[in-house]
Amino acid sequence: MCHPGEYLTVDENIIPFKGRCSFKQYLPNKPAKYVIKTYVLCCSRKSYVVNLEIYAGKQPEGPYQISNSPNNTFTFNLRVKTQHISDNWYTSYPLAVALLNDHKLTFVEPLKKNKKEILPEFMPNRARQVFSSIFGFQKNVSLVSYVPKRGKSVILLSTIHSTATIDEMTNEKKMPEMITFYKMTKGVDLLDQKTSLYSVGRRTKKWPLCIYFFELLNISGVNSELLLDGNQPQNIYKRRKDFLKALSLELVTEYHYIRSTTKSFSKPLRSIVRKHAGQSPETMEEDILEPLSKGQKRSIFVLIKKIVRPKHYARSAKLMFIKNIIL
Repeated sequence: MCHPGEYLTVDENIIPFKGRCSFKQYLPNKPAKYVIKTYVLCCSRKSYVVNLEIYAGKQPEGPYQISNSPNNTFTFNLRVKTQHISDNWYTSYPLAVALLNDHKLTFVEPLKKNKKEILPEFMPNRARQVFSSIFGFQKNVSLVSYVPKRGKSVILLSTIHSTATIDEMTNEKKMPEMITFYKMTKGVDLLDQKTSLYSVGRRTKKWPLCIYFFELLNISGVNSELLLDGNQPQNIYKRRKDFLKALSLELVTEYHYIRSTTKSFSKPLRSIVRKHAGQSPETMEEDILEPLSKGQKRSIFVLIKKIVRPKHYARSAKLMFIKNIIL
């Protein structure tokens, strides 16, 4: 069992999907226009996934109706008592205060510019100096407005920090410590990067297959690698690609053994299966066929690849089955 780190991130994760689905989303600004949206709770530093929830849109009235408001959506991770960094869709002053007072959870996240709690002095202004910061403090809640370039400002809300500290490592940019802390905790973005680089997803029209098989298999690959790194500091796999290859072969080893003992397969095919399963390709006792009596025939299937050259000299393979071979 893996215990999540000190800081957790709640953010949305999108799964490309073009089939029929009642809760499919259309996002014109994304590379994949049609997606299924999920909310992911993961470790901010290592992107280990703790929980996952599908955004199903507005629910019909009834006993199973669930609210999709930011406050109610955020409550699915309250069982994990730690600090949270979330997407700005969730962020609001009442939510940060409620998490701190009711659940003893701290909170760090940018605020949208349309929040009524933001003072006019914190809003973007071309008169403000570049790399300057304005801090605001209330009981257990801090607010900072940082100007990365002229006419722009980043507004961050935090219930962890309580001082107007500037990170000296940022040199002339003079970033506040709250912003540098937030930039180091990008758990869901790191998860998206890992799952998109090596994905088992295939084109399908069935959304359960897309979510409950492809996406969960990608997430399981990320979590299993993190568990291996935590239990074995000296990991034998230098690249993530090598680990996923070894994991996939380990998952199908038992299935390969079952296929290698299927008597209806030919001997060469069973030898190939045993080779992939890491077994000895030599003939097993199950492969030794009983002798036939005089005049008896045995029906077997032999797989043959026949190369056919069309007029355009494009090679295509055809499969032929030969029955009733007299041995």
